[in-house]
Amino acid sequence: MNRLTLIAPLLAGTLLAGCAVGPTYERPQTPPAAAAAFVDPGTTKVSTDAVEGEWWRLFRDPVLDRLVVEALTYNTDIRQASANLKRARAFLSESRGQRLPTTGVSGGYTRSRVSAESAQGALPPGVDGVEGDFFQVGFDASYEIDLFGRVSRSIEAARGDVDAAQAALDAARVAIAAETARTYAAACGFAAQAEVARDTVRLQTQTLDLTQRLFDSGRGTVRDVDQARVLAENARAQVPSFEAERRAALYALAALTGKPPAELDTQAAACAATPGVSALIPVGDGQALLARRPDVRQ
Repeated sequence: MNRLTLIAPLLAGTLLAGCAVGPTYERPQTPPAAAAAFVDPGTTKVSTDAVEGEWWRLFRDPVLDRLVVEALTYNTDIRQASANLKRARAFLSESRGQRLPTTGVSGGYTRSRVSAESAQGALPPGVDGVEGDFFQVGFDASYEIDLFGRVSRSIEAARGDVDAAQAALDAARVAIAAETARTYAAACGFAAQAEVARDTVRLQTQTLDLTQRLFDSGRGTVRDVDQARVLAENARAQVPSFEAERRAALYALAALTGKPPAELDTQAAACAATPGVSALIPVGDGQALLARRPDVRQ
């Protein structure tokens, strides 16, 4: 009978432990095709090497490198995502702390004095009163047995929140870096188009002058002159449009890097050619692509 009495609590604890809160998460299996390399389209522009974290350095443009670093440093969206990650990590530490014993220490001090009147003759003659000190120290400890898995599930949930916050931060960094690179390339591209438009204006102006001379010498028509003038004016009208687009891109770069629009980056403003990648672009494989995508991890 005593043996059954000892076994019964053990069996009950085992059965209750099997009633853990919530199902156990199992990571889905990666399809074999996802781990293979991408299908080669027959070009030599990409490679199966791992993708670098600072992918914008593939352009080998110091100005772009500096702009991206400034944008990642001063952008408010990244600061907010970083703060959310710190908060999630704090919650995870708090959840892990539930597995540890909870302790408490208390202390007290009391000083009392008994006068001769209060003692009512109990004190020796000539003694006015008696003073005394009383010290009290206490210590208590408690520990929660994770019988139903509440603590374990809370830790798993907090760890998932940390992973989601990290993915959100990575997504913000990717978005800001991509937007900075795109805006910088747009500013350089519009500057190049504006220069091409100026060259076109010079050529069309020379053509108009030549057509006018031919007309003055009797070897042309009014229609030829008017057509040459229209082409020259159309080319001249495109220059302010490209310049306006370039200025708008520079203003956007200033906002991305945490600067007022009035403080345009002089080096970015001097760019007149769209940056390009001379080396092979590393793309990795499908599994690595899914693993590094923040939106998938989030």
